[in-house]
Amino acid sequence: MKRIRRGTTKASSSRPNRQRPTASARRQRTAPQDHIEDTTEVEDVVPTDDSNVDSEVEDVAITQDSNVEVHAEPTEPSRVGPIDPSLLTSFKTHIAAAIWNNQEREPLRCMSKTSTLREWNWWGNPNNGVFKGYIQRSGLEHLIRCSYRNADKIVVSTFVERWHPKTNTFHMPFGEMTITLDDVSSILGIVVFGAVVAPLGDDDDTNFELLVEYLGVTDKEATEQLHQYSDEYVSLSWLRARFSNVSDTDLEEYIMYSARAYLLYLLGFTLFVDKTGTRVQIVYLRLLRNLDSVAGYSWGSRCLAWLYRQLGQASRSKVKQIAGYMTLLEAWVYEHMHGVVVPDHDLDYLEVQPRALRWIPCRDNGTPSVDVQKYRQRLDALNADQVIWEPYKFEREHHPFPDVAFYSGMLRCCDVIEPYHPERVLRQFGRVQMIPPRISAPTKTGSRANSYNSYFGEMWDNRKNHMLGKANCSVPVRRPSDTVPGYLEWYLNVGYPFVQNPNYGAAFDPFASMQSRYYQERDERMLSFTRPLMALGETVALRTRPSQVYQAVETLLQILEGTNIRSTMTTPDA
Repeated sequence: MKRIRRGTTKASSSRPNRQRPTASARRQRTAPQDHIEDTTEVEDVVPTDDSNVDSEVEDVAITQDSNVEVHAEPTEPSRVGPIDPSLLTSFKTHIAAAIWNNQEREPLRCMSKTSTLREWNWWGNPNNGVFKGYIQRSGLEHLIRCSYRNADKIVVSTFVERWHPKTNTFHMPFGEMTITLDDVSSILGIVVFGAVVAPLGDDDDTNFELLVEYLGVTDKEATEQLHQYSDEYVSLSWLRARFSNVSDTDLEEYIMYSARAYLLYLLGFTLFVDKTGTRVQIVYLRLLRNLDSVAGYSWGSRCLAWLYRQLGQASRSKVKQIAGYMTLLEAWVYEHMHGVVVPDHDLDYLEVQPRALRWIPCRDNGTPSVDVQKYRQRLDALNADQVIWEPYKFEREHHPFPDVAFYSGMLRCCDVIEPYHPERVLRQFGRVQMIPPRISAPTKTGSRANSYNSYFGEMWDNRKNHMLGKANCSVPVRRPSDTVPGYLEWYLNVGYPFVQNPNYGAAFDPFASMQSRYYQERDERMLSFTRPLMALGETVALRTRPSQVYQAVETLLQILEGTNIRSTMTTPDA
């Protein structure tokens, strides 16, 4: 692969001058003495039509652009946790609270083992065309190429410190951000709409019957696998050893068994990595029974629900590992956080490809504990204007915006149900950020568990009734970081903008390792097509090259926003 390295200047030359924080941000507060949150608690379900926005907030949202406020950023951390604990009720047990009190933990162990995924190398076999057809029609083939071989535990651990399961968002110094359905669609190239990925209510097939009937294994093989993994899982290595030798000379029935086995294998190594990284739930086999229907399921939304759950669990201070699809998390960071994480660009990347392929991922070299602190302090120093809020804005021809990204409700993946609230991150959709309404949370326990789970699962099937209304979507931004007046004050009261306690931070410049080569290369690209146009002179350029003048301005904007990797402009003749 061809590479181009990116970097940034040191903090002394790249950080903008910041204004003093508000009075509320300067108050010295200790961590609230709250209870340990059960993330399955139920709050009142709030409807997602226009009526769920308080009239005061709605009035602000639809005002003229002159009322859009660009707030002063807090200058440095002065407290841990929210002043008002009513939103983040479990912050006391969060890893960020522990870090503030100088209780560091080692970088998380990432259970994603996608390097093993390629050990089932079916694409190198010229004699399995029927099998290949099933895999290609599934809509999941992109995952093979998109998956990064090794997860960067430094990047993952740093962003987990910012995640809170109550809101399912990253808490940054300037507000909330999250991985949206738009991100999933663009980064992975898989479907984010379609049927819910959940067991059918009238499905009576046991896991034993699923293995025997839809994988064609013997009763003995099925019993051994179920006994080994508590009747719920099968071994990923067993699937590969048992079915990887399929060819066109096999019976059609066996080829279908093998296709289901591979898709189960693929899901276990990518979208639904569990805490062992070596097994996959048999329940997903229910969705693979009809191979022609696989592409109709919303795998993207279910992958996001699963990742939300894993991020939430890993945000607890005592947890040492994280499951879920780390490629999605890492690629999201690369897309939005150019000033914090510095991956390489793959110059062979084509815009028609999933955006995960745009990047050559970072490798966690050096001292893990020191590197985590460096990233942490970069995030603490980050301001809203340094974020790439809409990385796909100029690539909608190849990565169209999915309307379902404005769905507000619950995402479901089998028995996992997680809140998804785009109204909390409107700037990621090019809209002015409002103060969001109350959120709802699912339940898994209690006498009403089945009815609640059923209701939240049905929200997706009726998602047209749960899309953000006009008032909820606010108004378009003039600057990517725009918020309504009062938003930052509200956020500083209920969120946690900083993680690193300055009294315990290591004595180093967190930006010192980031090189300036990226900016040099960026300047060279801009000069390469602006200088020839300037050489023509204003009159000649506008008369003979009007389209190129416009394209130059458009490309300059894309480069400055970090959405253009390389220029495709034609240099005009002098």
